[in-house]
Amino acid sequence: MVVLVAVATYANTVRCPFVFDDLNTIVGNPSIRSGWGVWDAVVGGTPTTVSSRPVAAATLAMNYRLGGLNPFGYHLVNIAIHALAALTLMGMARRTLLLPAVAWSARSALWASGAAALIWTVHPLNTSSVTYTVQRVESLMTLFYLLTLYCFARGCAGGRAWHVAAWVACLLGMGTKEVMVSAPVAVLLYDRVFVAGSWPRVLNRWRVHASLAATWFALAAILCSGSNRADSAGFHFTNLTWWDYLRMQPGALLTYFKLSFWPRPLVLDYGAAMGGVDVPSHWSGYGPQGLIILTLVGATAWLLWRRPIWGWAGVLFFMVLAPTSSFLPIVTEVIAEHRFYLPLAILITLVTTSVVAWTRREGGSEGRTLTVGAALVLGVPLLAHQTYRRNTDYQSPLKLWQDTVNQCPTNDRAMVNLSFELLRVQRYADAASVLGKAVEIRPKWTDLRYGLAMALVNSGHAGEAMEQFDILLKQDPGYVPALTGKGMTLCRLGRLAEAERAFTAAVAAAPENVMALSSLGLTRANLGDARGAVAPLRHALGLSPDHVDSLKRLAWIMSTNPDASLRDGRGAIVLADRACRLTDGTDSEALDALAAAFAETGQFPLALQAIEQAIAASRHHNNLLLDTILQHRDAFREGKPWRQ
Repeated sequence: MVVLVAVATYANTVRCPFVFDDLNTIVGNPSIRSGWGVWDAVVGGTPTTVSSRPVAAATLAMNYRLGGLNPFGYHLVNIAIHALAALTLMGMARRTLLLPAVAWSARSALWASGAAALIWTVHPLNTSSVTYTVQRVESLMTLFYLLTLYCFARGCAGGRAWHVAAWVACLLGMGTKEVMVSAPVAVLLYDRVFVAGSWPRVLNRWRVHASLAATWFALAAILCSGSNRADSAGFHFTNLTWWDYLRMQPGALLTYFKLSFWPRPLVLDYGAAMGGVDVPSHWSGYGPQGLIILTLVGATAWLLWRRPIWGWAGVLFFMVLAPTSSFLPIVTEVIAEHRFYLPLAILITLVTTSVVAWTRREGGSEGRTLTVGAALVLGVPLLAHQTYRRNTDYQSPLKLWQDTVNQCPTNDRAMVNLSFELLRVQRYADAASVLGKAVEIRPKWTDLRYGLAMALVNSGHAGEAMEQFDILLKQDPGYVPALTGKGMTLCRLGRLAEAERAFTAAVAAAPENVMALSSLGLTRANLGDARGAVAPLRHALGLSPDHVDSLKRLAWIMSTNPDASLRDGRGAIVLADRACRLTDGTDSEALDALAAAFAETGQFPLALQAIEQAIAASRHHNNLLLDTILQHRDAFREGKPWRQ
């Protein structure tokens, strides 16, 4: 039943595209395309969510091998992991409640474990770990964590193979996410509380515990291999100290608690440190929340001493959260709902177990049982419905990011992602409005202001865009994107001489920037300086032989320029033909250049054939160059090459 409920609840996720970190971890990650992605995840490569997490990387590589970049298969695997984790949670809870240390009846144990598994399966807070593709690192780690506990418990009942399975699960978990570090300690305490009953008896299984602890060496080896997560976590950041991060976490933990009982609103991205998430500076901003958390920690310690069966669950809860929600700064995500995936399972199991224990008190009563059963029958479908609705947000990245910005209006990273989606659907004015607000928050973020300037250009506000480019160049006179962007804007305004100076400055700042070189060549050609255009265009093609704009323009110069020393019809044919092949014969300018090259070499039948294709392409794309291309055809029909 748990599996069917999981599949039904998350069935609509298979239509969800990749979003946010999926794009650089899956779509833009070359390591998952070569081998199984394990080696790059361990020793190097571009920093991604699966850096230093080779097991998670291997699962993404498996998905890529089987289905390429089709999100369907990735979501199927995520659903399967979630369902297996829920089954393991149910099995683990049931087996624990049946142990002599707890001694529940089989019926009560099944009720409590089944209810916990069902509620956790459909809880909306888990969408951040199931629907959000790349966060399978969280759900997969949780599966291995629960399997480690379950296999250990099975092994204590008989069968050494189960203890070997626990070691394998623990090792795989260490290679999935660093939070797994607490698993050997969790197993040790589980043995003391539920199985052995005393520390001397725990020592009877010292080999098992030593083997689990040995998996720490594997984790240490991965983290020390050179591909650690120093770009996102550590004590070396100047903009977020350990004390800053610690002050933020009580509020984060209370947010997770609140979402556990009232899962609205859910947020994909709360923002990075100093990027929309403020560090509380006064006691009133973190003291009361901190006292609440300290009280819970103290209560957990007391329970572990006086009521160890309940205390163990509390210790497990805080041990799982400690690596990400205490004092180790994680600058990329100071708050993240996916971190509560396993803690939520622990919390729900505690609550459901307490409720079932209440129904059993003093022999239990039919009224209590019916009340709990009715709450379960009503609650699970309601939570499943909310989860299903949340999944629909992921089906539209634009809707998802708009919702994120609505919930976190100072989150500049969310604003940037929203603007990307707006630009993708050509809503340039809306994108400029969003980016303008983001720039007010982070005025010195150059890439952000550059995005605003380009959005203004595309929305028809070239004058305002020029103001943004000028601000950027005052901050950094050698900022190449601003120089090229300013040059392109000046070209749109017809100020070609000024544009040529901007592109020249860009090339001086970055001599191997293909865009700057090509733009300089195109602008010089439009100014009538064909000889001055040739050098940057050739340089651009030397760096990027498939740069279509450079191929087209250089071929055109070599075919049509009045200066015979610049013309080379045969060379132009090679360049123009390459441009046509790269654009699948749909670029009217490339076809026009090819026709001019054929005409230059006297091959007028081929020139006419190419020019007809250019005319067809121009009409299909409503190209404004159609009249010019028709003039070229008239010349070719008369057996004359075109001269510019």
